Amino acid sequence: MKARDRAILDEKSGDLGSARRRLMSLASSSDYDPRLCEQIARICVKMSDPMEAGRWYFLSDSSDAESPGCIATFLEQFNCTPKQAILQIPSNLRLESVDRYPRVVGERLRAAEFRGVARSPRPDRRSPSETWSQKLRRMGCLLVVAVLVIVVGAIFVGGLAFFAELFERR
Repeated sequence: MKARDRAILDEKSGDLGSARRRLMSLASSSDYDPRLCEQIARICVKMSDPMEAGRWYFLSDSSDAESPGCIATFLEQFNCTPKQAILQIPSNLRLESVDRYPRVVGERLRAAEFRGVARSPRPDRRSPSETWSQKLRRMGCLLVVAVLVIVVGAIFVGGLAFFAELFERR
C-alpha cells in the first residue's frame, strides 16, 4: 500500500499525526507536488496548527478558504528576513527556478526573494550573517581546544621523559 493511501486511512481513522508524518516523509523524499503539499496543509488545519499548515499552503496553489490566513501566520515569523521562509521549505522541494512552480506559488516565492535553488550552504562555508560575537565565540572554542591539546601533549611528553629517566637509573 502506498504512503498516500495509508495516510488517507490514518486520517479516516482519526490518527491525524500519523497521516501527517507519512505525508511529510513522502514529501521529503519525492519530487515537488503541489497536491501533496495541499494535502499536508489540510491535515495541519484539522490538527489546529495554522503555522505548519501555512508552510505547506505556501507551496501549493490551493484555493482553500484557510489558505491565505495560514500562509500569513507562517510568513509573520519572517517579517524582517523573508528568505528565512524559504529555508523552512524542505530542500528537495526548492526547485531551480520560480517558473517551475505553479504561478501562485511562484509569485509568493518572488515576494520572499527566492532566486533559484536555496539549499543549505556547504558545511565548510561560514554563514554570511555571522555576527562578531559568533566569530569570537568560535575562535575562543578553537583556542581552548588548541590549549588543551598542547597541555595534554606536554603532560604526555613529560611523562615519557620521566619514565625514560627512571629506566635509565636502573
